Amino acid sequence: MYEPCINSQRSVSANDFILTEQFVLSGYELPWEDEKFVYPNNMAPPVEIAVEASNGASDYGNKFGEPVLAGFARSFGMMLPNGERREWVKPIMFSGGIGMIDGEGVSKLQPEKGEL
Repeated sequence: MYEPCINSQRSVSANDFILTEQFVLSGYELPWEDEKFVYPNNMAPPVEIAVEASNGASDYGNKFGEPVLAGFARSFGMMLPNGERREWVKPIMFSGGIGMIDGEGVSKLQPEKGEL
């Protein structure tokens, strides 16, 4: 089904995980999101960040035969009782692969002269 790579490694799929500030989607109100939070105009909206990051991960993975099969997007923003805001203003994206390696590929071989 999958073509083996060097040392019998097989990449199966990729995952992407995106963390941003509150999404605040029109028509999809969530009790923990606060519409009063104002962001500067030079910041991309969190939904745009999530879509573009996912598209980038998919594009990269598809070039190597690693489709993005799973992942999540989380948003966070809250107002503390003293008026201080806590939230993920800088987006964070993690991406990782799921794969397998045959037992014969897990042992380290002795280096041979001229391999470098």
